[in-house]
This record gives sequence, C-alpha cells and structure tokens, in this order.
Amino acid sequence: MFNKLHRDPRKVDGRTTTCPQIQKVIAEVKRYENVPDRCEPLDLTMIRHFISHNEFCCQTSLAAALIDWWIVGIHGGFRQSEWCQAQGKATIGNEKVTEQKKKDRPLAFTPDDVEFLTRKRKKFLTDAALEHPQLVWYVRLRFHWQKNKDNGEKKLFVTNTKQPRLCPVQAWMRIFKRYKSISKTTKVPTLAVYHDRVAGNAKNITAPDVTEALRKTAKAVYDLNDKELSAFSCHSIRVGACCILFSQGVRPAQIKKLLRWRSDAWTVYLRDLTTIANNQVEAITAAVELPCL
Repeated sequence: MFNKLHRDPRKVDGRTTTCPQIQKVIAEVKRYENVPDRCEPLDLTMIRHFISHNEFCCQTSLAAALIDWWIVGIHGGFRQSEWCQAQGKATIGNEKVTEQKKKDRPLAFTPDDVEFLTRKRKKFLTDAALEHPQLVWYVRLRFHWQKNKDNGEKKLFVTNTKQPRLCPVQAWMRIFKRYKSISKTTKVPTLAVYHDRVAGNAKNITAPDVTEALRKTAKAVYDLNDKELSAFSCHSIRVGACCILFSQGVRPAQIKKLLRWRSDAWTVYLRDLTTIANNQVEAITAAVELPCL
C-alpha cells in the first residue's frame, strides 16, 4: 500500500480492473516470455527444398513469389506486417494501412520503398535495372513503418555471387518483375502479390499462405508431427534470420543492427541449433590440444 487508503494500487479508484498501463506491461512480459515456445525458424535447408520443388513453376504464381520473399526475408528479418497481409486481406485494395502525417498508406513494402544501385552506388531507374540486371549490385530498402518506431530506416543489401540462388538482389528484381507483370492489368499498391490461376485474378500474399507453405516444407524436410508443425508461422522468417546470423558467429551488436532491434530481445529467438553444438565440440577439442599450464 502506498498510502493509508485500503485499495489495490494497481487499480484506478472506483474500478475493479487493473490500470491499462499496467495491463500493457503484463501483456508485454507474457509476450516476451512466450516467444521461445511460439515459433520455429525458417532455415536454408527448407528454402533450398522449396526452391527445388518449385523452381520451374510460373513466375507469377504463389510458390514463385514465396521463394523470393523467403530469400529477401531471411536477409532482412522481416516482420509479417512489413511485407505481407493478414488473414482476410488477400483481395487487392484491402491492404492494412497506417496513418502517418495524415496520409494513409500500406504497412507492407511498396515500389517506392526499393531502390536499385550499381557497384558505385549510383541509383538505377527501376525499368533500366530490370533491363540490365547484370549492372545491379545493391538494393536499398526503406522500412516505411517499423514496430520499433524507427520509421523510414534504410538498409543496404548486396549481390551474393557465391550463392546466386539465394541472392537478395536478384530476388528483389524478380519481385519487381512479378509486380510489373501483374500491375499491367490490376492496380496493385504493394509488392507481395501473385496471380491466382484458379481464381483468375491477382491476390496479396497473406500470413496463412506463408504458414501453410512453411508447414508443408517443414513436414517434407524434417517429418514433424502436427504439434511440432504448429510452431511454424509467418514469424519463422524473422526467427530464422536471427538464428542463421548467430550460428555463423555474427556479433550481437551486428545482429541487432542488421535485424533492426533496439534491445537484446533478439536473444529469445535463438534455438538449440546443431551448428552451435558443433561449434562447442570444436572449441573444446581445440582447448584440449592446448599445452597444460
């Protein structure tokens, strides 16, 4: 008790419910504590499997679109709202929007958020970049809206010459080609779209689309049961991005910078990875071979 009044200090006078501010703190603590049990990561084995089974499909299809978005997603650690739509918003024109500076615009990436650059960081017009893909070396991506409120932050992504199939720059160009192809007949505000051959029209990629593909891929690669598969969702992309960087020894400060975290909350995304176990064995083996002091 903070005073002589006999009341619960967590509650406003005359009310039985907890103060909204305290409710928000409790809710955030619960969210933080439940993250490790909530979602499993998308990994490179799953991406390669998905590519191998869908690389010859129509380039405007959902499968082809997911290949590209998974590739750019693990490079950028995208949150769901930053690129695709929620359940029930597959219809073009029904995208989730945010009001900033008295102007509504989609939360997800739009064509204005992506710039193509040469080796010397000279900006390409989009049409010129798509006509001369061999001259494109970087992509600069703007995060118009972010959960951490660093709205408008820009990130640079570079061409991957050693693993071209996982190259984020090439994936972004394919995303733009798909967008331009679909937008010839349909006014499309966001980039994460595909053509539904069954329905005969363009649609937004939604979180259920992503979740279904992730779970089918995880089932095929790891033969998981239904309970284990339920741990895969759209957020698996961000979790996977974090695990990949950590497993390869990227410094914590770099992980925070690359994946746009303000705090050390990224650590709750780490999983019991075989790579980390291998690193532990190698470290102990190396220590055993040191001379005794």
